[in-house]
Amino acid sequence: MPTTLGADAFLGQYTWYDDGWAGGMRLWAAGSGQLAGRYTSYRFGTTHPVSARTTGPPHHEIQLDIQDFNGLAAQRFTGYPADGSGALVAGVTEWRDERYGFYADRGLPRALPAFRAGDAVPADFAGTHVLRRAGGPATVELAHDGGRRLVGHWRYRDGDSAEVDGEVDPADPLLVRLTLRAAAADATLTGRLFSRPKNVIAGWMDVAGARAGCYLMRIG
Repeated sequence: MPTTLGADAFLGQYTWYDDGWAGGMRLWAAGSGQLAGRYTSYRFGTTHPVSARTTGPPHHEIQLDIQDFNGLAAQRFTGYPADGSGALVAGVTEWRDERYGFYADRGLPRALPAFRAGDAVPADFAGTHVLRRAGGPATVELAHDGGRRLVGHWRYRDGDSAEVDGEVDPADPLLVRLTLRAAAADATLTGRLFSRPKNVIAGWMDVAGARAGCYLMRIG
């Protein structure tokens, strides 16, 4: 990650995924490191003003407020870029004292899978996932090992692999923390399962004092 990530890294058009709900956001410069924008909710068919700002080290963070949205005066989204380009941002939002994962990228909108009824359970985190983050994709295979525990393997495109394990938070059924047992240094992934389609875990990775946004999309 760069030492400083300026607001200009986030200018442009994003496709937005808020706990599985899709939308579109455009951001532009508003002076003094601030950003302004416009968000269009595909769910509600409404458009809302956006204000945003970035913060610097140790975590490169962007805070975005969508105004008059989702029954709130403003809904805040706190995200972390996957790299210095700002092309992918992932993190967490709070809605009426509940927290949900989100991610946004500059790619074309994805087709949403069918929603799955019912509350999330630890087994919903299991499966084969593609990891999207800085440094290119990897495959993460997770198995539910009883209770809240998950175990599996983290496989890079070059063939290297490492063990990964973690558990679902006892107080938050959408929150998982995974530890990658890498040779150089352990990495921790903190993410939240999309509560409706239950096919994406969005959040961030912490390694060697740096934080980067990422998400896991289940493919099997």
